[in-house]
Amino acid sequence: MNHQPGLFDMLDPRMRAVMLDNARTIPLQFATPPPQMSCAQLGRITAPVAIARGDSTRSSYRIMADTTSRCIPGSRLIVVPGARHAAPVLTAPAFNEALLGFLKEN
Repeated sequence: MNHQPGLFDMLDPRMRAVMLDNARTIPLQFATPPPQMSCAQLGRITAPVAIARGDSTRSSYRIMADTTSRCIPGSRLIVVPGARHAAPVLTAPAFNEALLGFLKEN
């Protein structure tokens, strides 16, 4: 998990249960190709948008987050220090603080 061997076993038992309960949905996420979306299409989004990633997120997720943020006018890219892809789980206090800051402003 998160390219950190043994990490799953160190998670709180409640979080492990949630992940195991939802594991069956993972293949469904890859069953069909994602919809094609252009920067111009993203640029038509007018709602407040926060896009979050960790500062140590692997490059494929970082590229998607950064590019999406550049395409949506007024969006905010939240980069969580010391975090990877699983920031909402592994660095919840920092992630939550950043997200709540965005929500208070919007």
